[in-house]
Formats: sequence, structure tokens, C-alpha cells
Amino acid sequence: MHRRQKPPASSWKYARPTSANTSTASLGRRDYLSNFIWILFLAFRPLVREIENWPIVLRYYLSRSNVPAVTIRFRNHEVLQAPRGYIFEAIAGTLLLNAYRFDGSPTVVVDIGASVGDFALLASRKSGTRVYAFEKDSGYYSYLRENMELNRRHSVRVFQTAADRQTLGSIIEAGEEKIDFLKVDCEGCEYDLFLHCPATVLAKVRVIALEIHERPPYSKVSLIAYLRAAGFQVSESDAFWRGHFVYAFREPRVSSIKE
Repeated sequence: MHRRQKPPASSWKYARPTSANTSTASLGRRDYLSNFIWILFLAFRPLVREIENWPIVLRYYLSRSNVPAVTIRFRNHEVLQAPRGYIFEAIAGTLLLNAYRFDGSPTVVVDIGASVGDFALLASRKSGTRVYAFEKDSGYYSYLRENMELNRRHSVRVFQTAADRQTLGSIIEAGEEKIDFLKVDCEGCEYDLFLHCPATVLAKVRVIALEIHERPPYSKVSLIAYLRAAGFQVSESDAFWRGHFVYAFREPRVSSIKE
């Protein structure tokens, strides 16, 4: 059984729609076209190379049937279940193309916006790695738990809650000395997560991989500037098929953010 701790308080008000995250969600035209482009043009080779039951996966994502979920079986013996409304782009970007640039070496990993657990699955491959996975939506969360259990990833602690300014601090308070890798894809909660996080806590984060979103009155530019002021070296990627990604890691200089 997974160890479950009491989740920290949450103030994330920009939640994704529940209907998009359940196994009964219908596949819209936009999602179907996304699946078509990803499978046939962007990720076909790694799909065949990495996924054992790739013909089944291909038919599932290129059809518009009402089959509620798909089970993806990887050649490394991992298994991932995903609901109908979960587009192939999310799985391919994380597990086939490594959009978050995860190298497998971190000991403490935090996954904000864990969805069905695709990144948590990747991050927990190495023995000894501890993963804290946060997902607010009840539909995605049920798949997250199930996928960790199917793969016996007992080092992954799952929380059904949104992330906020207290989340990172709660992990440090629970006994972790640092956060080696922080992955964030939470549709706008990143501003509260970072801009209101105590500087002493943010100083314990080593690497960040963030899919950043515009969320007025905040802006991407202001958040990137804040991370640089906090002592991170920042690079950006704006590939059309991945959204706007920000990668940040510590450089040897003192933070200019006041405690």
C-alpha cells in the first residue's frame, strides 16, 4: 500500500474541468487531430520502439470509439492506464520524448499536476527515489493511484490536492532536506506555487521543469524573472507541440530575493 499523508491546504482556483479528466469523457475533434499528428508524425518511431502493444494503442488513439480507457504496456514492463479524454500528446511528451528533460538521477522528486501518473512513473524508475505526486482532479487522481499500484511504485506518495504556496514547504517540513527535481504542469497554479513560496524553501529546490501558462494578472515574463532572481539559470523552449516550457537549475550565485 502507498503511504498517504495528510495533504497540505490548497488555494488553487484554476482547476481543469472534471469532464475532461474522466473515463467517460468524449473525444473532441481537436483531441482527435492531436492524437493523429502525434502518432503518425511526431512519435511514431518511439511508439513502436518503446511500447509493446503499440498496434492496440495506435488503433485506440486513431479511432473515435467509446472504449473508456486504454492500457499501455511498455517494453520495460511498465503499465500505464489512461482514460479516453487523456490525449496521446501527454503520454508521448513525457514517456517517449522526455519533454521534462528528466535524467533519472534525482533522489527527491515533486510532481505538481501529476495527472494519470505518467511522469511519476518515469521519475520513480530508480530505486531509492522518493516522489511526491499532487493531482487535484478526482478522475485523474484515481488513475494516478491505480498506475502506481500496478507498477508497485511504493516510493511514490500521492496527494489528491492542488498545489499552492505551502506545498513545497510541507515537503521540507516532512523531513526532506532538498527537492532535487520539481516538475510543474498545473494550468496556472505555478504563480502561487513560486511567487509566494518562502525564499528559504525555494532555495532548497535544485532543478525545475515547468510548463508555464499565462494567468492574468501574472505573466510568464514576471515568473521567469523571479526564478532568475532566486538564483536559477533559466532556459525556455516554445516548440509548437510542447507548449511553453521553462527549465531552471541552480547556478553558483546568491539569490537576490530577500528572505
